[in-house]
Amino acid sequence: MAKWNPGALGRGLAYDAEIARRRSGGRKAALTGVEEIDKKLRELPTKTINKMARKSLKQSGKLVLGKTKQIIEQETDGEGAYAESMKVQAWRPSKKQKAKFGDQIGVAIMPPRKVYFAKYEEKYGKLPNPSPKYNASQPFYVPAALEFGWTDRSGNYHEPIAPQRKALYDSQSQVIANFQQDMRELIKETAQ
Repeated sequence: MAKWNPGALGRGLAYDAEIARRRSGGRKAALTGVEEIDKKLRELPTKTINKMARKSLKQSGKLVLGKTKQIIEQETDGEGAYAESMKVQAWRPSKKQKAKFGDQIGVAIMPPRKVYFAKYEEKYGKLPNPSPKYNASQPFYVPAALEFGWTDRSGNYHEPIAPQRKALYDSQSQVIANFQQDMRELIKETAQ
């Protein structure tokens, strides 16, 4: 599994996002790492770019989702409620994130809590054990434990399976290539 992503400029993805924001010259659209595309995107209306970028990100999200489900099935003993409840949804930045990085678009690949608990109850006839964090007021959210690891009541630490991160790191180059290709197609379409 890949570790830290240095990004196009070598200082991390957050740095790339900040540089993209500054380079965009007040516009909301920029793509770091590919100067030819970035220059042409500056000339296009933001709405057009965002529409195409969302479409491209959603397609890439479906690719990552498929790989995530594969990893879940291989690494867990049929924890079907987790894999069945996974979905690709639009990422909505918080007010704090908007203030820091401006408007950004993206997708989230995750099981929504309500959907996950409904699938779990349907499959097993009960909700997961109560969460120690919330003093038994809410059930334990298993996807978070699979992604980040957990300590059981005996004090044994269980290593994370990290299906979402593995899937993203494994398909990272393909996602980037697809996105760049979609942006090139957008530029060709608008040039005609």
